[in-house]
Amino acid sequence: MRRILLLVCIVAAHGQQSVVQLDDQGVDFQFQERVQLQSVLSAKSRFSSQFKNIVDSLTSFNPTLNASGKCGEYSMLAKRAAGNLELWALQMYDSTGRIPPSLLNGNVNQYGDFDQCLQIKHRLEESDETIRGQYVLAFLDLQAEDSVTDPQLKHLLTLAHSYDVIRSNFSDPGHRIPRYTTINWGLCVPSSCNAKDVEEGLRDTLSVLDSLPELKLAVHVDPKMLYKAEPFNPDITTLAVICLFASLISAVIVASILDQAGKNFKKQTKCKRVLMAFSLRKTWTELLNTRSAADDISPIHGLRFLNAVALLLCHKSMALFFYPYINRTALSLRLADPWTVIGRTAILYTDSFVVFSGLLVAYSFIKELDKKGSLDFGTKLKSRFLRISPNFVAIILFCTYILQLMGSGPQWNLVVKHYSDICKTHMWKNFLFIHNYFGFENMCLTHTHQLGIDMQLFIISPALVYLLWKRPRTGSIILIFIAAFSTWLRFSVTFNYELSSIIYFGNTVKKMFDTCNKSYILPSHRLTVYIMGILTGFYLRRNPNGIQFNTVTTLLAWTFLGLVCIYPWFSPYNMSSHDYKYDAMEAANYAAWAPVLWSLFIISLIFVCHQNRGGFIGIFMRWKVFQIFTKISYAVYLTQFPIYFYNVGTTKFSGYSSVTHLFVLSEILTVLISSIILTLLVDLPFQEIKKILTESETGLKLKIELNDDVPTAGGKRSISLTETSARERVLQRSHTMNG
Repeated sequence: MRRILLLVCIVAAHGQQSVVQLDDQGVDFQFQERVQLQSVLSAKSRFSSQFKNIVDSLTSFNPTLNASGKCGEYSMLAKRAAGNLELWALQMYDSTGRIPPSLLNGNVNQYGDFDQCLQIKHRLEESDETIRGQYVLAFLDLQAEDSVTDPQLKHLLTLAHSYDVIRSNFSDPGHRIPRYTTINWGLCVPSSCNAKDVEEGLRDTLSVLDSLPELKLAVHVDPKMLYKAEPFNPDITTLAVICLFASLISAVIVASILDQAGKNFKKQTKCKRVLMAFSLRKTWTELLNTRSAADDISPIHGLRFLNAVALLLCHKSMALFFYPYINRTALSLRLADPWTVIGRTAILYTDSFVVFSGLLVAYSFIKELDKKGSLDFGTKLKSRFLRISPNFVAIILFCTYILQLMGSGPQWNLVVKHYSDICKTHMWKNFLFIHNYFGFENMCLTHTHQLGIDMQLFIISPALVYLLWKRPRTGSIILIFIAAFSTWLRFSVTFNYELSSIIYFGNTVKKMFDTCNKSYILPSHRLTVYIMGILTGFYLRRNPNGIQFNTVTTLLAWTFLGLVCIYPWFSPYNMSSHDYKYDAMEAANYAAWAPVLWSLFIISLIFVCHQNRGGFIGIFMRWKVFQIFTKISYAVYLTQFPIYFYNVGTTKFSGYSSVTHLFVLSEILTVLISSIILTLLVDLPFQEIKKILTESETGLKLKIELNDDVPTAGGKRSISLTETSARERVLQRSHTMNG
């Protein structure tokens, strides 16, 4: 290697020499060669000196050089080897992040070279040991002292922190909401170093900044953020989950082949019918089926699609804060535009799904109460559990045991593996649908909190709906009182704890988690909009023709729609400014009344479009294609965050931010394709299996008491419906033969 560098130096120096024109007469050719050789050697000497300066500059930043044990020993060997131009040592230093340009534009996160660091492997001949590269993502927090009053220094730090969109510190969880003002710095050190070695060495190296009276610097190295090149060695549980998914795919393949070959098991054993439920031909046909029931509320399908798209964009905008953009400050300024308030109001779009849930539950329960006079809630609860659980369990197992094996990157352990570790400990809470009561910090797959809320609201819904069905007037008053109490809860908690359901400049990660834990993920705070959905479902069932609209009432309805959506959608526009000062009363009023007005907007839109008075909007909402999206919407909800964080975790270099990053086509297609796959392989097959099992249980439960005495060991017994049918068929055949 050194010979090659020397040759390059000589050739480069030779090419830089000026051509000396000498008179051929009386000039000694050997003298000319000596002059040229001396010039080349002189140039080589200058180049070697300059290159040595570059290497010295490269190796000057070495936080683990003074560490104890093998860490310091190998760091010293790497420094010496780099001075001798050994490739492995130069790669170790080259993989460490450097102070970049554009610091005042927010380019403070430097990842270095993740892949190059992990590829380093050097064998020591004298000790038969191997030095391997280890990547470390260290966290730095640089702030101005509280006593500093210099506005210029504060402004410079504000620019470096990208206007403090989300203020954070080391103690904040960083897996769901980014530690935006924390600096992420990539280092490459010998694998013999531990987190304490790196943290102490980095703190000593950067002590010059901490010694300045105007600044305070904190350094933290999390042991979980150390990466080594390790062989694939899954544990027994991971292998079991891989085998489970392999078995699922095998069942799909076998069922699809048998179905294509014309094997019909409809009239044979339940096991064969269960197997055929996984046939891709059947599930694909069911997915594309747009037939609907006669009493279907078709505008809900279009509204579900629009709210799902809005949530996709809101969640993506949060994921963007994890990326190490070169122009983060410019990105923050774009977020200060007033129109971005539409993306800050994500809570409204989740409230829409709570309204849909309450509406459809009441719509279904009232129909059964009118028909039977009672509700078989045990069967309904079991049916709902079987409806939700397969997709839920599949995505949890995939993210916990398989996704963590599918990639790597500087933030991989933070946004992917950390979720895996949490789920291994806490997934049982998800399976019981109680995970929303244990806080966002330790929740397995935080975006699934809505499933816990929905299940808990569903459990109390029979009492609410039955009361409304039995005593409509009294029930309506009681339900309105409960909704008002839920509204008061949101107001008081938001005001007393100074929370905010809208992300504003300067909000802290701690306050955002407090908002989630104390309000957003609690069913008692979402009960208002759920009850509004129940009341709407009751009204639509009692008045199938709805409100009779004429031209005047249609105009009034659309005017009302425009008015009620203004406050929840546009009133927090001032929170978009980076100069915004938090107002507890303003935040509390919004938390209390925005869900109510937004739900009125959604409900009114359903009424207008359901009565064919929505014009082109109503036609769009009732488009049958949205029924297909309804079937994959649950899977879209489950898959989007794992895909977003997979892309965050595998990002290894800084990039340039633009508005188009909200709409990355490849990412959107990945979400849709993953959702379709999950629906075809898990959701639809298990819905069919649920029907098969329900049919079997119904046949066992339905018994008709007969007057005939059937002798048994204990006396008389009743005869099941299937047994009665069999006896009737025998009697019919007997009469036929006698005839």
